[in-house]
Amino acid sequence: MPIRQYAIKRVLTEKEFDNYINLTLQTAIDNNEQMFRCPNNECNAIIERINNNNNHHQNANNKKVLGNDGKPLSNEAINHRDEYRIRCRTCNIDFCSLNMTSPYHIGYTCQQYTDYINSAKCRFCQDSISNHNKYPNNEKLPGLNEVCNDDECREKAEICCGTILDCGHFCGGIRDENEHLTCLESECEAFQQSGLNQNGEDFCNICWVEDLSSSPSLQVKCGHIFHYNCLRQKMKEKWPSARITFGFWNCPLCKTPIEHEALDDLISPIKKLKKEIEIKALQRLKFEGLEKAESIVKPGEEYYNNPLGYSMKRFAYYPCFKCGKPYFGGQVQCNAGDGRQDFAPEDLICGGCSNSNVASSCPIHERDYIEHKCQFCCAVATWFCWGKTHFCDSCHTKQQNGDYVTRYPKEKLPKCPGKKNCPLRIDHPPNGEPFTLGCVLCRNLNDF
Repeated sequence: MPIRQYAIKRVLTEKEFDNYINLTLQTAIDNNEQMFRCPNNECNAIIERINNNNNHHQNANNKKVLGNDGKPLSNEAINHRDEYRIRCRTCNIDFCSLNMTSPYHIGYTCQQYTDYINSAKCRFCQDSISNHNKYPNNEKLPGLNEVCNDDECREKAEICCGTILDCGHFCGGIRDENEHLTCLESECEAFQQSGLNQNGEDFCNICWVEDLSSSPSLQVKCGHIFHYNCLRQKMKEKWPSARITFGFWNCPLCKTPIEHEALDDLISPIKKLKKEIEIKALQRLKFEGLEKAESIVKPGEEYYNNPLGYSMKRFAYYPCFKCGKPYFGGQVQCNAGDGRQDFAPEDLICGGCSNSNVASSCPIHERDYIEHKCQFCCAVATWFCWGKTHFCDSCHTKQQNGDYVTRYPKEKLPKCPGKKNCPLRIDHPPNGEPFTLGCVLCRNLNDF
């Protein structure tokens, strides 16, 4: 005859009775394949699994099931997930009810997961490595022994430093650097003594796709670390819109210009271009009589005693599609529309390359400072479209947005207020007619 629970409670202490209840409950769980205790020690909720007979039907209708790595799951992995993956509704963790591991090993059966845990792994993608998928490492570099033969990982291995650091960890830098990149393993003493604020598990702040350990990286002059390929791509893409700007050159974390010897081939032309535009901008500042502008001479203003910063902020320059040189495109305006990324580079033509019927070269300064007027308003032209029409930024944006200024009758175009009040400070034909402004240097010298 079974002993009643109240009788047992009378002969046991409170602690002994609690232990008895827990042991009885655990025995019941162990003898029931449909019941589990949550593996989270702070939860220990009891969970009952109710089989869903529709799982296989659902999988049959699902063309592609992706794992956490974005790769399609095998049918075996899908079936294992459907049968053994449990989510605790109390603490919200998921786990495998077969081997009680948490989180659930999505993409693997229990045996496959055990094999994966115990196998060598690629230092870049973390896939298991075997003799069948191992990077050949013909140079016998010790830091490349744990790389798989995946195309992307092979490319990374070709540029990666193959050294093992004194601490015993991989060097995460690139080949042929003068100094190795500091160890990025957060638990390593070398890393802890380095003072770095980024470790190998931090994402690259340029791509935000992979952590720093997943691809060869550089520590740039400011001290921040990014993927080498991401840095090169950032420098190659340059400014995001038609107007030349240099924000792309800045570190995403501290806004300091990016510097590293491995990027010199890309950064040197950027420095040269920036210097050229700075010279042109200061000349333009002088020619337009803005050297004593309030923003420059008044204490407390944003550009006090900084005429270069003021001129770079005020004047817009664009790359000529034909000669590659930067040319003046008017003043930077909030409504200029130069933030558009869907522009046609071939429409950006400097005055000297636009093949106007009028003189396109100055006998003193040649073609570098030839400018054209926008055909539709009193502004300097930035765009040269269809081989015949000059637009300023504002008029070009209207044209792109379907407000076709080329179809305006001349009486609808803005009227010039006269030389004294005209932004160009010259007499010119009525808007609607093409007009070459000539050499800006000669014109301004005459004006002043």
